[in-house]
Amino acid sequence: MYESELRERVAATLAGGEELGEAEVRDLFTLAVKQYFERQLGEAPFAPVDPGAVSPTEGVVAASALLEAINVEVFELGLWKSWGVVS
Repeated sequence: MYESELRERVAATLAGGEELGEAEVRDLFTLAVKQYFERQLGEAPFAPVDPGAVSPTEGVVAASALLEAINVEVFELGLWKSWGVVS
């Protein structure tokens, strides 16, 4: 899905007072992850969310779901972090 299409879909949903559907949330999350990754490669690193904007529980649930979706175990994440590799 193109970013402009997603933007229009989300704007229309929110303007209508509706909640975002599963597809919209998934598409937004995918876009956010890809944009975050691209910016981390070319710019000074920054936090993906403002401090306090997401509870620890919300963050862990989202992180766990993302790891599961991309088939990465927590152990592998630990290894990745220790290598300091972004690619």
